[in-house]
Amino acid sequence: MSEEIKVINGYKIYENLEYIRMRPCVILTSKPITALENYLWGYWTYANKNYSGDQIYNEGDPDFNEFKWWLSGQPNIPLSTGPRFYKLLLEQCENDEEKAFELFYEKLDEFKQIKTKS
Repeated sequence: MSEEIKVINGYKIYENLEYIRMRPCVILTSKPITALENYLWGYWTYANKNYSGDQIYNEGDPDFNEFKWWLSGQPNIPLSTGPRFYKLLLEQCENDEEKAFELFYEKLDEFKQIKTKS
């Protein structure tokens, strides 16, 4: 049985996140939310240094920088301050890393549905 291979743009944040959702162990080697958080911090640091903000999104994608603030219900202040999203999710999942990983994608889907630009 063969699966269709989809080529993704490695610098597009939501394409990366969808690939990780389908095959977390290929990128992260396991499914803990802390591994996803660490990957995203590295990605964000690299992307902000090497690409303009609009290059990491496809047309209509919401700004991922707003996700943490939407998730926490706090005002949108600089990304480097305030709670890390993985801690918010771990608290909701009684520190179960894999449940928090799954909850991340549930919340991300909800965020994208609400915030997607038309």
